[in-house]
Amino acid sequence: MALEIEVTEVGDGGRRVALRGRLDSQTAPILDERLERVLPSATALLFDMAGLEYISSAGIRVLVKARKALEARGGGVAVAHLQPPVRRVIDILKAVPSIDIFADDAQMDAFIERMQRRAQP
Repeated sequence: MALEIEVTEVGDGGRRVALRGRLDSQTAPILDERLERVLPSATALLFDMAGLEYISSAGIRVLVKARKALEARGGGVAVAHLQPPVRRVIDILKAVPSIDIFADDAQMDAFIERMQRRAQP
C-alpha cells in the first residue's frame, strides 16, 4: 500500500499531517518532500498516525528531521493515534519523547496551543 498524506492547518502555524498506509524507504522521500514545503511556515507538526500501518527507520528519520528543524525555531513535533506495530517501532527506537505522543485530539490541540505560545515573540 502506498502512503497517503493529508496536511491541514490547525490554528496559527500548526499543521496536522494525517498519514495512511506505509512509511518506508520508498515512501519516506515523498513525505520528506511534502514536509519541506510545510516546515517554513509551521510552528508545530502533529502527525496523526491512525491510518499508518507500518513505519521503517527511513520513516523515523523523516520525523526526527522535522522535529529538529522545528525545535531549532522553538516549535515541536508530536504524534498521535499510533497503531500498535507503529508504536512498538517508535518505542524501541525512542525516536519521539513519550511526552509528545498523544492518545486523542484534545491532547494534540493543547500541544498546538503550547507551541504557538512558545513561538510568539
